[in-house]
Amino acid sequence: MKLAKFLLSLFFITFIALVYVYQQSEIYCLAYAGSKRQAMLANLLDKNNSFRYNINKLSSLTCLDNNILRNVDFEMPAVKQLVRMNVAQDNLRLSKGVKRRPNLVFSFFGRARQAEAEPLNR
Repeated sequence: MKLAKFLLSLFFITFIALVYVYQQSEIYCLAYAGSKRQAMLANLLDKNNSFRYNINKLSSLTCLDNNILRNVDFEMPAVKQLVRMNVAQDNLRLSKGVKRRPNLVFSFFGRARQAEAEPLNR
């Protein structure tokens, strides 16, 4: 009987020791996975900050101005320089959605209608 109690207590102590070792190994595995995710999160936050900086830099007026000057033959007019804009007459038309009403104030000064802008659908 003493041998059976001894073997049973030995089995029970061994089982508890194995469960404890298994739990400790799982804790280390989860800690490793957590630190790996933490490093990945820090890397993604750094990339996010870098992308935000690049977006702000590329959308700044100075950068857009430099892109316009590089890609297009564009020059700013001088202070007293006259600029002529050539526009084809077929692109100028009245908007269809706006009803033409006579405006008494402008008709008094001799203006027949007001100018209206409409986007081109190409």
